Amino acid sequence: MDATIKSQLCNDIANIIKDYKGLNLDSKHVEKWINQFEDNEQEIVLRGTLHLFKNLYIQVSYLIDILHKKTTLE
Repeated sequence: MDATIKSQLCNDIANIIKDYKGLNLDSKHVEKWINQFEDNEQEIVLRGTLHLFKNLYIQVSYLIDILHKKTTLE
């Protein structure tokens, strides 16, 4: 996989999960995680993970915003 694509995918994933359990999950953490896979598997795993996170991961800031709006409407 092209290093630029790998870096971008790792950054995109890190930007989504950066607030997970108060941990500092940056692109270096994601890259360390993806390196456990064979080179020819990394892109599909990164793209699949990114797709799942974009559609299923709820960021803490988003949840707080929704809860705040709900409580101010009542």
